[in-house]
Amino acid sequence: MGVAPRGLHMGMTQGLLARMVAQTAPAQLRGTTSGFFILLSGVVTLVSSIIAGALWDHPVAAATFDAGAAFGVAKIALCLCGRQRRPRLAESARFQAMRNLRLRAFPAFAEAC
Repeated sequence: MGVAPRGLHMGMTQGLLARMVAQTAPAQLRGTTSGFFILLSGVVTLVSSIIAGALWDHPVAAATFDAGAAFGVAKIALCLCGRQRRPRLAESARFQAMRNLRLRAFPAFAEAC
């Protein structure tokens, strides 16, 4: 039962991440960057699963969840401390292009945007 939400999350996010990688890469390196992204995603998933399994075998299974919370707090701290000034999303040309593409693809939602 716990696999279904994980699969749903992966299904909703992996395609978006792969698309972002492909859009960011130069045209002549799109295949290489996509392959590297998939390889890196697999390696990180494997390593995180090994760490979670090792923590689960710890005398207290709650150590797995404690470590997950600690990694989450560390991620938030890194995101807040490493922030750089970027143009607002609504001002960026890429956002406008994606919005126009979405409106052309789904005209029924044009009123909502």
